[in-house]
Amino acid sequence: MSKWPYDLAIVDVDNILYDFSVPLYNKLKWINPNIPSPHHWFEWDFAFNYINKKQFYTAVDYVHRMQSVYAPFKEAKELLYFLTGNCKEVIIASHRKTRRLKELKVWLDFWGLMYTSINISQDKTKLFTPTSIVIDDSPEILQYCYLNDIAHLGLDYPWNRRRIGQQFLKDTLRDLIDSLRTMA
Repeated sequence: MSKWPYDLAIVDVDNILYDFSVPLYNKLKWINPNIPSPHHWFEWDFAFNYINKKQFYTAVDYVHRMQSVYAPFKEAKELLYFLTGNCKEVIIASHRKTRRLKELKVWLDFWGLMYTSINISQDKTKLFTPTSIVIDDSPEILQYCYLNDIAHLGLDYPWNRRRIGQQFLKDTLRDLIDSLRTMA
């Protein structure tokens, strides 16, 4: 193990390890055809202008239930390989219903995505330490990390561009991995 400054990596799943927005959009469009495409999701809670919370979370749960049909980003395996080689622990952390843990574990294992443990929680921030690095797309999570001096990186999406600390957003997973390598 190299002398990397982080002993814990906390990695989100949706829109970090695979493209969650497209299947979510397809499900939301079925509920309300007026839902804009993901390129126009400029706010984290955009959907509530078109559907209610119950409909939204039902759609999210549906995509999580169907996780096995979606391939990860091609660089997801390399990302987790790098992190497991440089951190004592790699936690896959996801906001989802606890009953979806099995689908997530099967998906991770099927695709050979390395990790130490899985955390299903509505509050990932409880996992964060001064020596952790967080990889997420949630503007709230990224903002929390920025304000609390916790190392973080994310992929650039319309819904997280309006936060402070945008220099930590990367265009592709390849760019994100390259940034991690420069930290080593």
